[in-house]
Amino acid sequence: MQGHGIHESWQAAYEGNLAQESEQQESDMAAAKEHIRQLIGQRIDSIYECYQYGLLVWNSEGRIRLKFIVATDGRVVRVKVASNTMPREIACCVQNRVRSWTFAPWQQSEIALIEYPFVFEVEHAPPPS
Repeated sequence: MQGHGIHESWQAAYEGNLAQESEQQESDMAAAKEHIRQLIGQRIDSIYECYQYGLLVWNSEGRIRLKFIVATDGRVVRVKVASNTMPREIACCVQNRVRSWTFAPWQQSEIALIEYPFVFEVEHAPPPS
């Protein structure tokens, strides 16, 4: 989200064979991706708090790419740092914030595997409040 010092991009995929999905499954997946994007956008300020802390200590820029699993009931059941160029403490803070998130449940029997990069840039960061 520009203006917060964090740029967003994302991808999400259900486990299973995506090539054999029906139109309904594709529609459901599109709705799930939109829900994920909206939820992350609504909670980006909690991620920004981790970065603000990091600016006070390290004044660094970088990227944290998380992989997380969301159960069909919407709970985040596992979060892993896939790659990280930020101080470890910032990555742990972001990881813990995502772990506390809850998504809307869905009807599919598969879990959702989400990969999401958070990019932090000092020049776009507003002053601390």
